Amino acid sequence: MIAGRFICLVGPFGVGKDTVMADLAAHDARLQLVRRVITRPSDAGSEAFDSLYHSTFATKVRNGEFALHWQAHGLSYGSQRTVNHTVAVGPDLLSNLSRSKLAAAQSQLASPHVIVLSADQDILQTRLNFRGPETIDDSSIRPKRAQFELPLKVAATHIDNSVSLEDTITGALDALYGLRG
Repeated sequence: MIAGRFICLVGPFGVGKDTVMADLAAHDARLQLVRRVITRPSDAGSEAFDSLYHSTFATKVRNGEFALHWQAHGLSYGSQRTVNHTVAVGPDLLSNLSRSKLAAAQSQLASPHVIVLSADQDILQTRLNFRGPETIDDSSIRPKRAQFELPLKVAATHIDNSVSLEDTITGALDALYGLRG
């Protein structure tokens, strides 16, 4: 019997995935953050992650050490195979996941649950502008990528992060655990 769930948080760049995930985990002890493996410098990004060189990452892929892995924006990302064991014994795991890996998550992970985080286009653009230097191509393309279709047979909970962080967290916790939690 599965005791926990693998909760995949997906959404466009700038929607606030890392912030929402950290706040969810801080508000509810039933949630633990998945520490991803990423091929970027250890001091980059707003999440805690394990940094690897591309060659080491590729070796881990060949050795089957990831439950899921993918490439995006010139980087490689992975979730350790141990996530299935962790979910089997208890807590719900919360992970920022590529939208392109949702179908794989459905077939490869125990009890996945998908939360699609969205925000109004104006808010996304403001957040992208605030984040700092990007190429002109990146800053104009990313808001257009905010709309996407879920793969067939992938059910999801949709949460709007155009509201206050408190309202987003309340909505997500209600969706995950019901109004009485």
